[in-house]
Amino acid sequence: MQMVRNQHGITLMEVMVTLAIVGIVASIAMPAYLSWKPGYVYRGAVSRIRGDIDNAKMKAVETRNQWRIMFCGSGYQLIEGDKPRNSRWTVPPAYTANPSCPMSAAEIAAFRAAGRRVIIRDLTDFPQVRLTADCNSPPTAIASGSEPWFTFLPRGTATSSGSVSVAMSGRNDCSTFTISTAGRILIQ
Repeated sequence: MQMVRNQHGITLMEVMVTLAIVGIVASIAMPAYLSWKPGYVYRGAVSRIRGDIDNAKMKAVETRNQWRIMFCGSGYQLIEGDKPRNSRWTVPPAYTANPSCPMSAAEIAAFRAAGRRVIIRDLTDFPQVRLTADCNSPPTAIASGSEPWFTFLPRGTATSSGSVSVAMSGRNDCSTFTISTAGRILIQ
């Protein structure tokens, strides 16, 4: 009686050759990926900030109320105004102090209790990316108490012009967002 062998499957040698090829391809691709990733993270942060500035502008048009975007060193916040013009940006109901940047949980709760929307964004998804006052070398940090902010009117225009910059630590990447009174947003 003769045994019939089943010839299906792979040998140990075939597995080892396949793993060696995968290792060689990975060793070639990994350095390229690691050098590409920081730039991609930076561009993602710039894109998100641009989108949120546009969002504040469009929400002002949509809701017919002013919307303000305030930039802090570690993030930014979008706040709905209480009027189409001359909104009060102080914490309701006392209206005695401007909101801090970033807002505390109590300030957020006070604004929401007054029926105003608050959107808080931080840059934790984008490591080494930070908001700065300019793109000098090294970039100037945003000083507490002098955070840049922009208020958009229901027509899509801004109450004042100005700029804020985004920089990435360890790289020479820096972009400046300039907002004009016409509501135009320019990235340089």
